[in-house]
Amino acid sequence: MKSGLFPEKLLNKAAELFQSGTTGHLPELPHSAEALLVLAMNMVHKSVILWVSDGQGSLELMHRDLLTLGQGRQAELLFFPPAEHDSKGKVDPDISGQRLDVLLKIAELSNDLPEDHANKYIITTTIQALMQKGLTPQILARLTAVVEAGKEYDIEDLIDQISASGYVFQPEVQEKCSAAMKGGLLDVWPPTETWPVRIEF
Repeated sequence: MKSGLFPEKLLNKAAELFQSGTTGHLPELPHSAEALLVLAMNMVHKSVILWVSDGQGSLELMHRDLLTLGQGRQAELLFFPPAEHDSKGKVDPDISGQRLDVLLKIAELSNDLPEDHANKYIITTTIQALMQKGLTPQILARLTAVVEAGKEYDIEDLIDQISASGYVFQPEVQEKCSAAMKGGLLDVWPPTETWPVRIEF
């Protein structure tokens, strides 16, 4: 995002706020004004911003404003909603996918990434979401499988790892967190993806 999109007065205010070791206080602002200030702070301070809302309704408004004002930065504007369980204790796979996507990107920050890459994220979330237990980086790494085209893999080992990660093998993949094996074709639908993926051996 270019600095020309922000008034100089706003950039100066963003630079003053929340410097290392300080606490800032602001009057109540409309969500759209808050979103613009958060985007400016992310650009000026070159650091990850965690924007916490007081509930699900305001969380969705905040994230929508960020997406509107941060055109071209959709992949960097992360949405971390609280996990909500149905009557059977099951979490919506779309919500699980959104939460997992954020956790995977946060885990990347521990790697030796270029500074401009490591500090680009703005995470919108709620107090409830932050209080819920999540996967530790160690467990997340153990349950994550990366498959690259052109490399050789033991199919049985890969199936075992996918099963251990909680995927349910079915005759056909029709929902997230499910997988299917047909001859040399392995179909998997990760919760972070809009559509399933097919791996051909």
